[in-house]
Amino acid sequence: MLIEINNDFYNEILPLANSLNMTPGEYLKKQYDQQKNLKTVLLSEKDEFSLFLKEYQFLLDELFLHPENTFKSLNDLDHSHGMIEVFQELNVLLGQDVAFITKLYLVYKEQNATDIIV
Repeated sequence: MLIEINNDFYNEILPLANSLNMTPGEYLKKQYDQQKNLKTVLLSEKDEFSLFLKEYQFLLDELFLHPENTFKSLNDLDHSHGMIEVFQELNVLLGQDVAFITKLYLVYKEQNATDIIV
């Protein structure tokens, strides 16, 4: 897919970049990096990524299938309502934002590599 670079294109990405406190160039670079990460993961680590998605979904399902225990534990640690919203948003992002879940996977993988070395 080719992108025609013209004033309309610039005018479309400018508000997006501004809302993220970025320049249009930084915004395009960020989009490129996210797509590159996703392609790399899907092409070279498909099985590991699939397993991560299953484990992540299982974890979120467990949190929401037993909300009284989950939210009671959260309230014991942090009384803010924001914690509940964080878990709800993580559940929504799983199905909506591939770049988010890819980044989460990369952080998870990096953390596991660090844990193995230590």
